[in-house]
Amino acid sequence: MGYYVAIVNGKFIGKDRHCITTQYNKKESLMVIMHKFTSFIHLNKIHKFSPLIATVSFVIFFLMLTSVYLDEASADNDNKLRLMEKRVFELINKARVENGLSPLKFEEMAYKAALDHSRDMANRKYFSHTNPEGKGVLARIEKYGFSLVNRRIGENISKNMGYSDPASIAVSGWLKSPGHRKNIMTPKFKCAGVGIARGTDGAIYFTQVFWGDY
Repeated sequence: MGYYVAIVNGKFIGKDRHCITTQYNKKESLMVIMHKFTSFIHLNKIHKFSPLIATVSFVIFFLMLTSVYLDEASADNDNKLRLMEKRVFELINKARVENGLSPLKFEEMAYKAALDHSRDMANRKYFSHTNPEGKGVLARIEKYGFSLVNRRIGENISKNMGYSDPASIAVSGWLKSPGHRKNIMTPKFKCAGVGIARGTDGAIYFTQVFWGDY
């Protein structure tokens, strides 16, 4: 359960001199909660006592509640993307093991570089291994302390929209593409990170960064 509050400064209304409170269920839709709030205002005759107070209370509550719902929706979307990253990583390792290779190990620098690129592609609406400034995977991972000395690096990207299982679509596409499959099946790649972002149009951007020693 949550609470909403209508501020009524300096006047005694109900049981509290400064505010009125009631409850709502966060599982209810925004419209249902707003209807309940309006009914609460009318039931307590606050609109008759002071139309201005009722109106201001309604506006304040609407803005606060909308902010809460947007924050919760954003967190829910972020959690789903993190679970999707895990699934992609698992599918990649399943394919490697089935081909006699050791599974890749999660690596923080690779993950941050992959997530940065997916978010950048989603935010600026492009799809390429190089960003609009011409920087590629090496520049992205070097800012997190990576050094290419005696190491090799690779990157796969994908984009899809409208699928019930976007993670498997991305991985199956990579496995069917010779160049992407080569990155996945390179024995000397030992570490990787998968970063995923969603664009405002609903498109999902995938980036996987690999690295290993020569």
